[in-house]
Amino acid sequence: MRNEEHLNARALMHWWAITAPRLGVDPRLLAAIPNGGHRHIRTAMKMKAEGVQAGMPDYFLFVPRRQFHGLAIELKAPKTGRMSEHQKEIRALLEGQGYEFCVAFGWDEARIAIEKYLGAR
Repeated sequence: MRNEEHLNARALMHWWAITAPRLGVDPRLLAAIPNGGHRHIRTAMKMKAEGVQAGMPDYFLFVPRRQFHGLAIELKAPKTGRMSEHQKEIRALLEGQGYEFCVAFGWDEARIAIEKYLGAR
């Protein structure tokens, strides 16, 4: 994860830790999926053997709302982030299974998407 994405991810999780209880949601229901980044080849091989899948979103909110089973969030750096082909494929797959999927450019877009999803906006 690039530094700008890391800073946005930290800001999102800080906001979530404060806000989730106010929304009546256990903060543990928003989880990061440690899928990207550069790793030692042995670590990458172990993770792949354990089921890591290319293109999985950065975060998943395990809260059903309306017709959706949960919210997947791909967090991108503002202005420079873009989705890979694997991410586009996973997005279509998850949406086809009844999950909402959000691509957020910066933590504030992710915040807005979560609030909207939970009905807090």
